[in-house]
Amino acid sequence: MPHDAGATPSRDNLYYSFDAAGGAVHVVMLGSYADHAVGSAQHEWLRRDLAAVGRGGTAAFVVALVHAPWYSSNEAHRGEGDAMRGAMEALLRGARLDAVFAGHVHAYERFARVYAGEEDPCAPVYVTVGDGGNREGLAGRYADPQPAASAFREASFGHGRLEVVNATHALWAWHRNDDDEPVLADQVLAEASALLANASVTSFPSIGNRYRLLYLRLPYRGNDTSAPRQRAVSRLRVPFVMVPDDGPLLAAFRASLRPFVLAHRLGQGGNVAAVMGDLAGLLGRPRRERFPTCAVVGNSGVLLGSGRGAQIDAHDLVGLNNARVAGYAADVGAKTSLSFVNSNVLHYCAVRSAVATGGCACHPYGRAVPMAMYVCQPVHLLDALICNATATPASPFPLLVTDARLDALTARIAKYYSLRRFVATTGEPASNWTRRHDERYFHYSSGLQAVVMALGVCDEVSLFGFGKAAGAKHHYHTNQKKELDLHDYEAEYQFYRDLQARPETVPFLDEAPGFKVPPVKLYW
Repeated sequence: MPHDAGATPSRDNLYYSFDAAGGAVHVVMLGSYADHAVGSAQHEWLRRDLAAVGRGGTAAFVVALVHAPWYSSNEAHRGEGDAMRGAMEALLRGARLDAVFAGHVHAYERFARVYAGEEDPCAPVYVTVGDGGNREGLAGRYADPQPAASAFREASFGHGRLEVVNATHALWAWHRNDDDEPVLADQVLAEASALLANASVTSFPSIGNRYRLLYLRLPYRGNDTSAPRQRAVSRLRVPFVMVPDDGPLLAAFRASLRPFVLAHRLGQGGNVAAVMGDLAGLLGRPRRERFPTCAVVGNSGVLLGSGRGAQIDAHDLVGLNNARVAGYAADVGAKTSLSFVNSNVLHYCAVRSAVATGGCACHPYGRAVPMAMYVCQPVHLLDALICNATATPASPFPLLVTDARLDALTARIAKYYSLRRFVATTGEPASNWTRRHDERYFHYSSGLQAVVMALGVCDEVSLFGFGKAAGAKHHYHTNQKKELDLHDYEAEYQFYRDLQARPETVPFLDEAPGFKVPPVKLYW
C-alpha cells in the first residue's frame, strides 16, 4: 500500500484515496478490517473525502475498492461485508459512485447498480474480481437461483480491466484465463453497453447525393496518455432517403441495444433452459402451441441422392440454415418455413445490398420466409435497422432475433459435448481443451441452434443432413472441403445421437420447468 496517500488518519494505511489517470478517476481504498461503524474514524474520513470530490474535484469517475464484497451470491465468505455495507452504502450512493471493486471471494461476479439489495440507477456497480489465482483454489459454489441483480458470475481464474474511454464513459471487461491464455468472457455485454453509451453515427453524401456513406464509431485511446479518437466499427452505403438522419438513426440503434443488453444479462446467468417454454412466442404462436412435426435440414453432403425431398416437405415446419434448395428439391425438399442464420450473414449481405435493394434482399428463401438470427456482434443490430428502414410492403424484412437465453443454452450444450469428446478421444484432462479450441472463437453452428429451437416448438423432430459419410461432400450445395475450425461438428453429431437414443442423458434441458425432450429421429 502507498505509505502516504490522501489525507487519512489511518496510521497503517488501511484506508486512503488517490487520483489516477491524470486526475480523471478518484480511487477510494476502504479497509474491511478497520473500524467502519457510523461515527468511526474511517466513516468520518470517507464522508469528508467524498464531500471534497463533490465540491470541486476534477475526477470524471469515482470508484471504491474494498476487500470483502458487499454484494455476492457466492457461498464463500457469505455476509462478511454486510456490516460494512450497512454502515457505508448510503455514503457511496449519495456521492454517486460509479463502481465498487472487491476481492476475497476467489471467483468473479458483477452485480448491476444496486442499493439496499434492490436495483437502483443511482447506485454503484458492484464487481467481485478475486480470481487472480491462489493456493486455496476457486470458490465454485454459488447460490441458486441467481439473484436478479447478479448480471454475470463464474468461478474461473481471470482478471479485469477498467478503461477510461473519455470524460463521460469508461469500459470494464473481465477476461477468463485458461492455460495462460487471456480469454475474453464478460465482453459481449460490455461491447453492447459501450455501443449504447458511446457510439456515434455520421454520414456523408456519396455519388452525387444519391447515397450516404454511413459510419458507426466508438471512441478509443491508443495508449494511456493519448487523446481519445474515433474508430469506425461499421461502414455501410445506404440510400439517401428512407434511412433516418444520423441523430434519429443513432437513437433507434440505442433503442435496439437496450433490450439486447437486458436479455443478455438474463441469458448469462440463472436457468437459461427456461427459454424452452417461451420459444413458441418467438415464432408468433401462443406460449404452449407446438407444431405437430418439424424437419430441420442441415448442409451435409449425405443428402445428395437421398431422395428425402418429399418426406421433408410433409412436415408441418421445415427449417434450413442458409443452404440452397434450388436444384436439390428431390433430396432436400422445396418447402421452407424458417431459416436460421448468424448476424454475420446479415452483415455481409447488408454491406452489398442495403444501398440497392429495399429490405436488403438477404432472406435466402425469399421474403415470405422469416429469418431467425442470433447476434454474434451487437454492432450487427445496425444492419437490421438499415434493412428494416428500407423495407416496403412489396419488399418486407421479416426478422426474428433469437432470445439471448437460447444463445446461452446452445453454447453450453456445444461446449459440454466438445469437452466430453476431447476427454474421450485424447485421454487428457478437460482443462487442456483450450489447447485445441480457441474459446474466443469457438461457437456452436447455426444448425445446432435450429435443432435446439425445434425441441422447444415441436411435438416430433426429424433431422436430415446432420452427419458425414465416407466419400460424401462436406456440403451438398458447395465445394467447401472441410469443417470450420470454430465449430466442433463431431461433438454436435453426438448430441443429435443422444437426443434420439438417450434423451435422458442430455444435460441442461432437464432444467427447463415442465419440459420433456420430444421424440427425435435422425435421417442421414
